[in-house]
Amino acid sequence: MTGPQIKSAAKLLAASCLVVAGAMCATLAPVAAAETSSGVSFTEAKSRAGCVGMGCNGKDPNQQSCGSVSTLATQLQPDSDWRAELRYSAECRAYWVRHRKVENVDTCNFGAPRIVELQNGVRKADGSVVPQSNVRENQPVDYDAGWCAQSYWTTMLNGEGRVARIRAGYTAPEGTYWKHWSDWKS
Repeated sequence: MTGPQIKSAAKLLAASCLVVAGAMCATLAPVAAAETSSGVSFTEAKSRAGCVGMGCNGKDPNQQSCGSVSTLATQLQPDSDWRAELRYSAECRAYWVRHRKVENVDTCNFGAPRIVELQNGVRKADGSVVPQSNVRENQPVDYDAGWCAQSYWTTMLNGEGRVARIRAGYTAPEGTYWKHWSDWKS
């Protein structure tokens, strides 16, 4: 290639890059302006909350300022006075599980150490769900620290365009015992 041909090719490449960048901006602008079910845009949610969507993966929900929270499903943990709750924040666009003692129970059934699992997925056009990510956490059991009165949370998983489900169980020397998965919730 000669000097003028190289300059012409460079100009063509630069123009092509500008066209592609403009198309990307036009495509992503509606996503950034989209509102959550609480009427908050993605940009505004990101400025209010500590994380949004995929940015929440692995984070502590108590540290993220996620605004109002909905409980989508509840599951009693086997052989104990504890329950697992699937939680969702429209502002953070994320799921997590809170596990805590059932109200109005005066005693703590120590039972075996509890475990909860959270899974998110993408619902296909035919209604089936393709699982995406899991969080599995053991609830700490500190018999000397008043643990019976406390609630515990899993880390968060992306809820943007996703559904989620939970299951609760306990561990024993023979293995882990699970309740069935809850239904997928959104």
